[in-house]
Amino acid sequence: MQIPISIFLVIWIVFILVFFVAAFVSIHQMNKFAIRGKGATLPTTIFIGVCSVVLVFTLIFLLTADWNQSLQFGDFVSSSPYISY
Repeated sequence: MQIPISIFLVIWIVFILVFFVAAFVSIHQMNKFAIRGKGATLPTTIFIGVCSVVLVFTLIFLLTADWNQSLQFGDFVSSSPYISY
């Protein structure tokens, strides 16, 4: 059984979209209901900075991956001593 690695790319894009929606809601809530000043801007800035760094490193990795490859699970299953056909 072969699964294209590009399937994982699509799943990753869906997770990133969900994360951006959750991050937008979180940042909106921090800015709307927090006391203005360093108590609100510092955690928001740290949150955006860490997310940006993680996203950049992930994108660098994704650009170097070969998305034409596929994962083969048949060899693993057929060579297992616990599964017989």
